[in-house]
Amino acid sequence: RNNTGTGIKHFKLNNTSGATFTSLFNSVNADVNVGDIIYYRVFARDNSSNHNTDSTALNQFNIINLTTITVGTGTTSSNFPFTTYWMDGRTQYLYLASDISGMAGNITQIGFNFITADPAPLNGFKISMKTTTATSLTGFETSGFTTCFAPTSYTVPGTGWQMITLTLPFVINTGNNLIVEVCYNNSSYTQYSTVNGTAATGMYWGRYGDLSTGDGCATTTWTSSTAPTV
Repeated sequence: RNNTGTGIKHFKLNNTSGATFTSLFNSVNADVNVGDIIYYRVFARDNSSNHNTDSTALNQFNIINLTTITVGTGTTSSNFPFTTYWMDGRTQYLYLASDISGMAGNITQIGFNFITADPAPLNGFKISMKTTTATSLTGFETSGFTTCFAPTSYTVPGTGWQMITLTLPFVINTGNNLIVEVCYNNSSYTQYSTVNGTAATGMYWGRYGDLSTGDGCATTTWTSSTAPTV
């Protein structure tokens, strides 16, 4: 931890299947603090008669503080952002620093509390984030976003709280306002996957429609659109 002068621990990696070896670090929570750096090296011995031993380069990771933050406790049904009654949809949510007080570091997941879950896939699905000085939304923000999750398609797995693990965690500092964008680009429509929401004027901006051309994740002007109600 932090440097080799604090001592070195060794533990065995167990062969769990094929060429996969796993094990837990032989430390407990009390051994580390948020901000500590853990250095590690993997040693391997070959199956030759000489039993040669080699190791990887010195690797490291940081101990971070994982916090779950829920903004709002609303029970109002909202069609946004999973508006798959239409082919395309784009929604942006603004969270002020006061809404997400205590959040700092890497955002690794984002979750929604689903009331209904439509089984149709959302093609071209994307979650993007950016920090901002804006305190309200009156249109789509179009620049400065980091794409954090962009599978070929995404299907809502069920009702209740469903967490989406971001492919690229987003770094945020204490005091930052945050915009989260959720969008998709389908060629067919089914039904809404509704989520629990809370009315918050100026804290969201969304549109959905059947776009004959264009990408729901890039369009700012919708010829057929509906604004969110919650």
